[in-house]
Amino acid sequence: MQYFFTGKFFSRVEIVTTPVQKEKKKKLNLEEEVKDLMNASEKLSNKAEMTGKVSFVNQANSLRRTAKDKKMEIEKIDDKIKSALN
Repeated sequence: MQYFFTGKFFSRVEIVTTPVQKEKKKKLNLEEEVKDLMNASEKLSNKAEMTGKVSFVNQANSLRRTAKDKKMEIEKIDDKIKSALN
């Protein structure tokens, strides 16, 4: 429930979302996570080059694997959206 101010009073309005809208929102959130993971991975890779520590490379690779998994999840969501719209 969300409340909206209408003049003197707040009215309660329930926002209805369809399954497609939910999937699109989930997709957008995942895309943002992938972008953040890749940025963090790049920073760790640069840090590894500067310091010569292998632990940063391991962390960067772990973040890239996680990003890859999330990309696969995004593809599945795309398929769900396409099948729901057809």
